[in-house]
Amino acid sequence: MGLTNLQKDIDVVHMDLDEWDRLMNVNLKSVLLGSRYAIPHMIKAGEGSIINTASMAAFAGDATRFAYGASKAAVVNLTRYIAAQYGKDNIRCNGVAPGLILTPAAKNNLPPAVLNIFEKYYALPYHGEADDIGYTVVFLASDESKFITGQTSQVEGGHYIANPSIADFQEYINNLPAK
Repeated sequence: MGLTNLQKDIDVVHMDLDEWDRLMNVNLKSVLLGSRYAIPHMIKAGEGSIINTASMAAFAGDATRFAYGASKAAVVNLTRYIAAQYGKDNIRCNGVAPGLILTPAAKNNLPPAVLNIFEKYYALPYHGEADDIGYTVVFLASDESKFITGQTSQVEGGHYIANPSIADFQEYINNLPAK
């Protein structure tokens, strides 16, 4: 999960520093504290698996929400550090970085034009759903992923795998006159 305020998380020059601190506390410090209090119990149990929630905003710049993106990038790196520091204690730490997921809030708050923009740039022909994130988390928590640690799985329908102009270029090619 994460927190952002589109009216305040604008850009580096205009960012309200109290809002910056609030975002870092909710999006990053909460992850630190969860791990801080869980790890001693996992060490005592002899094993554990921590799964943090990042965001695709951690891997790409945007026109807005830079503090949100910075906080989620820090979660990705914190995930690596926890994995490195506690792997010998048989504790794995991984993350999930969702793209746009059609939750009820997304369905109710995003206009169709925005959803169409995302759909245009997915490699897959559909939007992600909450279960797509859930299945990834279940896998990362399971023994089937016992040799995976320090990684953040990007669950975003292939939105970021290609040059963003590919969808526009494909449309151009499709509209060329037949020879």
